[in-house]
Amino acid sequence: MDSTEQRRLPLDKLLWGMVLITLGVLFTLNNVGYIDISSLWRFWPLILIALGITRMIQPEVQRRRSSGVWLVMIGSWLLIGSLGLFGLGYGSAWPLLIVAVGAGMIWESLSRQERAKGGDGHGAN
Repeated sequence: MDSTEQRRLPLDKLLWGMVLITLGVLFTLNNVGYIDISSLWRFWPLILIALGITRMIQPEVQRRRSSGVWLVMIGSWLLIGSLGLFGLGYGSAWPLLIVAVGAGMIWESLSRQERAKGGDGHGAN
């Protein structure tokens, strides 16, 4: 094991730690009357997107990278529906789920093909 592998940070644990700290601070500020967090709940899908990105960037196994792609896609769909982006709500954004499923199938197919060739998906070092 080289020195870069030994120093690799567990990004998903760092992310969840930051999320918990942020939520705790927000709830505390809400409880003492400094802010009103009720309008912030619309952004909760960003948590799924951030977790998915960390899984895609630093997967321990290929399966985690694929799950990261799915988390980003589902989080994006939920965010679009939650915020009404592009004039879409949950009911009118459902075709994006079909696009996400198709993109996920292509991603997994290409990932398997890369593994079959013996690559790790990170390029030559």
